[in-house]
Amino acid sequence: MAYDLTAQFTQTVLSEAFSAASRQMSMTPQKEGVIIHLEGDLKPLSIFDMPSAPISISIGSKWAKNPPKIFTPVRWLCPVFPEQDQVVVNWHRYSDRTLCWIKYDEWRDICGLMDTLDSANSAAYQLVRNVQVLLLAHWVSYINHLKKWPKDLWLQREHGNLAKERKQNG
Repeated sequence: MAYDLTAQFTQTVLSEAFSAASRQMSMTPQKEGVIIHLEGDLKPLSIFDMPSAPISISIGSKWAKNPPKIFTPVRWLCPVFPEQDQVVVNWHRYSDRTLCWIKYDEWRDICGLMDTLDSANSAAYQLVRNVQVLLLAHWVSYINHLKKWPKDLWLQREHGNLAKERKQNG
């Protein structure tokens, strides 16, 4: 029997991502179902000196197959400076300030069957952690005026074909 774990996933994202004072939730009906909008100030990783960042998370009805969309209006989202690589996708973001925080196939692997509360919580924790780490990378790039995303120093998954990567890596 399949369970709808949307409420569990949403509640975990809400509590893990945002301080109680800043979080807001709304819903927009669509033909395919409801889109849940979560907004607030993202809690920064506690071990780093980084400001909180306002973000918006849109969770569609097929969130276990299509990762939620993350948007942030922070002014320090790189590239900021003219000397920085100006190709925004190299910074794991898009021109509309949405973030490339995970690849679709990786998200589907994380979500798997999505049949337990633990699996919904794990997916929520992964979302929050990925966004925190990505924004931390942008903050570090901003305060240090990094010219390019340091691929050799920061963990990331290249934008390639997962099946091909798996075959190559065994």
